[in-house]
Amino acid sequence: MERKITIRESEMPKQVSDMLYGLFLEDINFACDGGLNANVLCNNSFDGWYMKAGVVEKDCRRAPEKIVPHKEGLKFWETRGQVDVGIRKPLCATSEYARVRDEAVLKNYGYNGNDIVTGRCAISIVEGHTYQFSGFFDASEYEGEACVYVEDENGTPLTEKKYVILSAGGEEARRPDTSEGGSGEPREGGWQKHETDLDGKHTAYGCFVLEIKGVGELSLDCLSFMDADYWGANDPKWSQGKLRKDLVQVLKELHPKFLRFPGGCITEGAAPGNEYKWKNTLGPLEQRVPDYNLWALRTTAGYNQSYAVGFYEYFLLCEDLQMEPLPVTWAGTSCQFRTGVPIDADCEKYEKEVIQNVFDLIDYANGDPATSEWAKKRADAGHPKPFGLKYIGFGNENWGDHYWNGCRRIYKLIKERHPEITLVFSANPIYGIPDFHKNWKTIRTEMPDALLDEHYYRYPKWFYKKHKVYDKYPRTSAGVFAGEYACNMKLSAPNVFESALSEAAFLTGIERNADLVKLSSYAPLFSLVDGAQWEHNMINFSPREVLKTANYLVQYLYMNNVGTRILDMRGSGKRGLYYSATADGRFVYVKVVNAAKKAKRLRLDLKGILGGAGEPAKFFGAQMQYLHSEDLRAKNNLTFTGKPEYEVEIRQKKLVMDENEIDMVLPGQTLGVIRVKIK
Repeated sequence: MERKITIRESEMPKQVSDMLYGLFLEDINFACDGGLNANVLCNNSFDGWYMKAGVVEKDCRRAPEKIVPHKEGLKFWETRGQVDVGIRKPLCATSEYARVRDEAVLKNYGYNGNDIVTGRCAISIVEGHTYQFSGFFDASEYEGEACVYVEDENGTPLTEKKYVILSAGGEEARRPDTSEGGSGEPREGGWQKHETDLDGKHTAYGCFVLEIKGVGELSLDCLSFMDADYWGANDPKWSQGKLRKDLVQVLKELHPKFLRFPGGCITEGAAPGNEYKWKNTLGPLEQRVPDYNLWALRTTAGYNQSYAVGFYEYFLLCEDLQMEPLPVTWAGTSCQFRTGVPIDADCEKYEKEVIQNVFDLIDYANGDPATSEWAKKRADAGHPKPFGLKYIGFGNENWGDHYWNGCRRIYKLIKERHPEITLVFSANPIYGIPDFHKNWKTIRTEMPDALLDEHYYRYPKWFYKKHKVYDKYPRTSAGVFAGEYACNMKLSAPNVFESALSEAAFLTGIERNADLVKLSSYAPLFSLVDGAQWEHNMINFSPREVLKTANYLVQYLYMNNVGTRILDMRGSGKRGLYYSATADGRFVYVKVVNAAKKAKRLRLDLKGILGGAGEPAKFFGAQMQYLHSEDLRAKNNLTFTGKPEYEVEIRQKKLVMDENEIDMVLPGQTLGVIRVKIK
């Protein structure tokens, strides 16, 4: 049986949001430290904050006293010799440092994941690549040298060895040191920055080694080791944190329109005091103040936020990938799924750390360095021009009177002082419950030009069933931000083809309603192999490789094939079929999902679609990119030391057009994305 689908211009023209598809990035699954952060040394500044071992999520409400964090300066460092933590003469006011007496060896294995495997090397070295080492040393009471290299599990060097001369005494010791490729930069109080490059000699995983030989007391801090080919290398604006290039590249291929950051639950924190403090993420890396990561609740090894990927780096990433930044600020309550402790909305702390915090962020992003202390910090980092911030999220997965009283205050103030800013507020995270509807009623009534952020992590049947959910939403008030969604699989491994196919079906509903749904983003974005705290993730990576999941491929096809106006689609025999269509001046883009097992014969009728001059369009040809699998449990796989293995890949075929019609057969369990060229 042939199913005819007619595609026409809408009787009531609706425009596709120019921000429809974007990204959500949170430091979960070692997405930042251990991932985007190009520095591969774990607890590199000896300032790591960690939860007590054994704390789990149920402790947050039952025994919140267990969450109290502590500093472990030498955590993830294997040492030999006399090595401890010093506080007497820090590099920066808030930092601690490693202190060595005479001779010692320090080793760092990199990021192993949730459960550190003792001795498992996790630093990728590739033959022919160049690697950069830097670190701060205070050798004012020391005479000797440090040898830097990476070795494999058998002790075989994978890089060349480089030496840094560390000498005590007066001005001579403060001169830049260039011996053996090293360089030094004088610092106040005896601290000196040394840098050197190392060539990779063999391709393998290894551990970082710092051999120190000499006499006296040596202090060291803020060590860094990374591939010299990082994102933005040689661009002076990337003056502070550095990003892993291949992970940025896989984002760039999506052509996303926005980036929501830094969370997610870490925006609120596991307990009072753990909320994300964006101001602590600015400035030179050695001055940034780290904190423990909420997602340590799902690890046994511990999880620190170094903030080497901070707000400056997030804004730069948005600029480089031509994304609109959408930062989320703390709304005054710790994570409501965990401790859920609010601060009094009438107290000075709320005024300063919640309300004023939003306006300081706007100043940082958009202000004039000549008149704003926060804008000056941006300029000092290498970016005097404003970032052009247009969106701010207030809170994450919040609800209740405390939250909405704060929303009312910030909305009123933003409208008065910065009407160019669009605010994004939180729907209750559990779709469809009374609080969810209450949040919608509040925003539609009181904040009609804002957006409400909906989240849903559901099973395939839910995504298939809810593809029409936005057809019935009113168009007269606030818009939708589908800020976190992903299909989770209760009885099978995550990121299987069935999850991707059901998300594709749901997204046809997003596109049909792209006038109402202004933004959407899959979540979470990144996951280190063996380091996942969340099952389903868009992109998996190891220390060397990157894997595009089937879910990523759906996002890629949708993000790269969307027009500027929504077309009407009507058809017969729709059971198991989900579809949407958009167009611009060059192409008609049609998405069709066949969720049934059997193939379906389709006839797409494109008569009546308008061309550039307002006349009926003529078409040059059609191509289809598609995802298909006979096995709904098929998935793309990556192990910690292996290469990516693809069971689901994008395929392509030409389609035959007969004037304005396309006859085609769409196999069962297939997503087809059809691009029809307009003459």
